[in-house]
Amino acid sequence: MPFLKVLNLNEFEIKTKKLDFISFETHEEMKRSQLHGDEILYTMAGTIGIAFDYNKKFEQANINQAIAKIKLFEPSLNKIIVYLLNSKICQLQAKRFLTVSAQPNINFEQIKSIKIPLPPLKIQNTIIQIMDNAYKVKKENEQKAKELLNSIDIYLLDKLDITLPKEEKVVSFKVSSSDILGSRFDPNYHKVYYKELEDSLNSGKYGIIKLGNIANDIASGSTPKSGGNDYLSNGNIYFLRLVNLDNDLTINTTKALFIKEKIHNGMLKRSQLKKGDLLFGIAGSIGKMAIVDLDIQANINQAIALIRFKDIVNNLFIAFILDSIFTKLQIKHLQRPVAQPNLNTTELKSIKIPLPPLDIQNEIASHIQSLRDEAKFLQKEAKEVLKFAKNEVESIILGKV
Repeated sequence: MPFLKVLNLNEFEIKTKKLDFISFETHEEMKRSQLHGDEILYTMAGTIGIAFDYNKKFEQANINQAIAKIKLFEPSLNKIIVYLLNSKICQLQAKRFLTVSAQPNINFEQIKSIKIPLPPLKIQNTIIQIMDNAYKVKKENEQKAKELLNSIDIYLLDKLDITLPKEEKVVSFKVSSSDILGSRFDPNYHKVYYKELEDSLNSGKYGIIKLGNIANDIASGSTPKSGGNDYLSNGNIYFLRLVNLDNDLTINTTKALFIKEKIHNGMLKRSQLKKGDLLFGIAGSIGKMAIVDLDIQANINQAIALIRFKDIVNNLFIAFILDSIFTKLQIKHLQRPVAQPNLNTTELKSIKIPLPPLDIQNEIASHIQSLRDEAKFLQKEAKEVLKFAKNEVESIILGKV
């Protein structure tokens, strides 16, 4: 049975990527949290004040303690109430109840006390039409953006003339003792598929080279003592973590820490960043990346490796290769079966890169960047359409139009 958490909800859909499931027996035991189809879900811990019209998305499901379910006397009002609860007018009321704590939360009585400005039926229908249209455009734009990003792997495989082997579900397979001795013992590492993947890369249009052979340096960072005097509340030397690497290959310094110069030039001297370095996540979020394009002094923690390239490559091209399906499959091969996935720098250096001439690298990088820029524009436009619609609805409620 689906078990919904706050991270599974936004205003218009259930995100199933990290959806948990429970047994039928547990579902039956948790009667108060069962969903029956006509409820409004409302987030009450962590991320506060997101309303969602459940509308029987699953045949049977449950919610955790961070989500409230609201049953109206008239379920036909669910949609308009959800749109109003997601407006600033109602969300600001919810935020007013928040107390300073590790995790923000509100209770059932506070949710009940939220005043909802319910206009006449004609205006309700206008609001519903505005929001329905906005969500439709938002969803269409996000789908187009997703298709553009998904097309990148297809383009790369075609341009590099690489055909990935078909991965089959194999219950068992044989390896010789010579393959295992002095190597890894986990079964996934020795799957035949990864040998076929290597053969596919080698049979592509361009030569294959290991990442370590096109890098002047690959090094991971370290973390200063958390209880010591190594950090500053503010400063000019940034200490970057995975949270500072954005999805568009840029560095976001808004949540960065600061370290003292003696730490930067002392214990962390090996991992000082230079403009043009590629940052690559090697623990937790493996493969999360950014290119250093800021004129800043900065260092990294042990979850990030810096890759400093030789002049023979376009670092943007290599970033796109490292984000591709055939690199992700190599990483899957190298990962050990542990709670937190990780790579060491030796394994990172061993990743195989198809390397065309520099002019082809530039052409590929330019084309992929244009696809990513178009997808980013569509995603931004999707957010702006929804924001504009919400502002219009709030103006209608407040009688400003």
